[in-house]
Amino acid sequence: MTTARGVLTLLRPPNVFTAVSNSLAGMLIVGRVEPALLGASAALYLAGLVLNDLFDREVDARERPGRPIPSRQVSVRAAARLGAALLAGGVALGALVGPASFAVAGGVAATVLAYDGGVKRTALGPFAMGLCRAGNFLLGLSVMGWAGVGKLGADGAHGPVLLGLYVVTLTFLARDEVPGNAAKRARAGVMTLALVGVGAAVWLATRAAAWPAWLAFALLAALVARNFGPLLHDASAPRTGRAIGGGILLIPMLDASVVAAAGHPLAALGVAALALPAVVLRRWFSPT
Repeated sequence: MTTARGVLTLLRPPNVFTAVSNSLAGMLIVGRVEPALLGASAALYLAGLVLNDLFDREVDARERPGRPIPSRQVSVRAAARLGAALLAGGVALGALVGPASFAVAGGVAATVLAYDGGVKRTALGPFAMGLCRAGNFLLGLSVMGWAGVGKLGADGAHGPVLLGLYVVTLTFLARDEVPGNAAKRARAGVMTLALVGVGAAVWLATRAAAWPAWLAFALLAALVARNFGPLLHDASAPRTGRAIGGGILLIPMLDASVVAAAGHPLAALGVAALALPAVVLRRWFSPT
């Protein structure tokens, strides 16, 4: 029997705000906000969460039997229908905006299916997840059509690239969330995050970013260090789980730093604020 609580647990409500922040950041950079794309971003992300549990139901039955599908709070048929509807809805909402948004939404949907359908179990898994998130940011940029995206150059690429690299590393660490990370793997993940941060700082320096951008970046760097630093001396399952959950909820702050770097500090505050409902909902629903 499918229950409302089971469906909500399956959808991981805190996370959807981190997906909306991706596309919103892209739209704020180009100066046009389209609500349909925010809906597309949310639908595609939620579809990925549902399909992830659907394809992982046998693994979850062994490792996390309390998850909605193995515990029978959500039936397999209901999960399949919900995942398919959200995926199709996300692509349809993209189509309402224009050909570029339709193409990007379709690409994100295809990557979600590939990741959940089996790529996540391979060495390419983290890269596929990073591509999903980068595509979600690109979905926001696509509001201006292909011509608008093409004119953005390095400024437009900064957001998807930074977000994608961050999520690749986050997914790399999350692969051993249940048993806990080996010390070597945890160190590799944390050091990679540090290198990504150095790269972002160099990019800011080369474009002579204003002080609000540096302030946003410094706050982001401090939060990332506080969240992932403990893994260097404790990579156990509980610590890894907390780091992954916290890392997901830091994504709006990352998006906000990109918006600030693009010269929109006030708009960046709005993007960062999307972390607030996510943090509140985390009290009742796990983000992982």
